Amino acid sequence: MRKVNIIYLCLLILNISSCSYSNYQKSVVSEHRKTLEEKEVNFFSYKDFNYIPIKEKYSFKINGEDKTFNFEEGKSYFKAFKINPQTGNYLLVVKSRAYGGQNIVFKKPTLLMPKIILLDKNKDVLALDSELISSTFSSEYNLSRSYLINMELGPLVEYVVVYTDPSFAGKIIDNPQRMNAYYAGNGMVGFSTVPGTPKALSIEGNMVIKIKQPNFLK
Repeated sequence: MRKVNIIYLCLLILNISSCSYSNYQKSVVSEHRKTLEEKEVNFFSYKDFNYIPIKEKYSFKINGEDKTFNFEEGKSYFKAFKINPQTGNYLLVVKSRAYGGQNIVFKKPTLLMPKIILLDKNKDVLALDSELISSTFSSEYNLSRSYLINMELGPLVEYVVVYTDPSFAGKIIDNPQRMNAYYAGNGMVGFSTVPGTPKALSIEGNMVIKIKQPNFLK
């Protein structure tokens, strides 16, 4: 009976701490938003961006050290990339990884919901995020968006801009529940369902961009 009570107590603590994530994360996001609001817009044309050449994969951060631009959705930090034109169908994947502080026991991550703009060789807009076919996947500490670039568009794309919609900041993503194992005594192992770690969306994040050619597109 004592072990069962301990198990229920642990689950209660997990649920309480899960709720507290939102307040902590929102305070972090609020600081991020305030920093962005105080920043002046650095560029007024895509042609003036500094483009980082990449091949298949590149890890980076989007945060207060970056330049800003007034996108259609509002002011945002961004990163801009130069890629090699692709001849066939491919996926352009942009992933956000857990970003932020931690206390003694729990990580308290925030994530950035990425958006992209595709540009041609002259740095003119080929496609906005809303015009592209994409899918979003969220796991425990990651959030990724995969964009399908078809063979008509692929050879024309030479530049990619990654940014976020500032209105997303502060929204909470609740992860699917996960199974935790515990020792129930007498050689028995039990399983309990506990909430995943809620994540707050922010305007800063740890990011990865990669070009992928999955089997189903070949």
